[in-house]
Amino acid sequence: MSQKSKLSVEEKAEIIRKYQQGEISLSQAARYAEVGLTTIYRWSARYEAEGVTGLLPYQKNRVYPPELKLKAVQEYLSGVGSLGEISKKYKLRNDRQLSNWIKIYRMLQKIIFLVDDRVFTAQQKQAIIVIQAADLIRHGKFPPGSLDAFAGRTVRAAADALAFGAFRLFA
Repeated sequence: MSQKSKLSVEEKAEIIRKYQQGEISLSQAARYAEVGLTTIYRWSARYEAEGVTGLLPYQKNRVYPPELKLKAVQEYLSGVGSLGEISKKYKLRNDRQLSNWIKIYRMLQKIIFLVDDRVFTAQQKQAIIVIQAADLIRHGKFPPGSLDAFAGRTVRAAADALAFGAFRLFA
């Protein structure tokens, strides 16, 4: 199957409308559109959330505020909804975006857990978090500049600032 759809927006919308109304199955929709099942599922979610405009090609990457990212991750981790439900609630193009934010958040939490579990002064803990995060940056897990929010913070505040900064940078 080709990666780029050869269908017009109107043709996609018609296939999705038939699928959502139960006139055709998911596999029939995928066959008609000559795409995978996951693509039909994503088109359907975008069509439901945004209408026909959700089926238009991307013009540019969307930028999400850090507060929205953190809220979406916390809702998912607290069991408020599934990846798909929360992605739909926050109008994300697909649940892969939320999944990436969760991965970043969990990496940060591991660093915080390792530091909080030991007996160090607040300054030592802050230094360890910075060093660990810097190591992640060196290995491509966070972009350079994600430690800028650290200056003069307590360990928890520094970790929160790093999470906030990382989410800001991973727009």
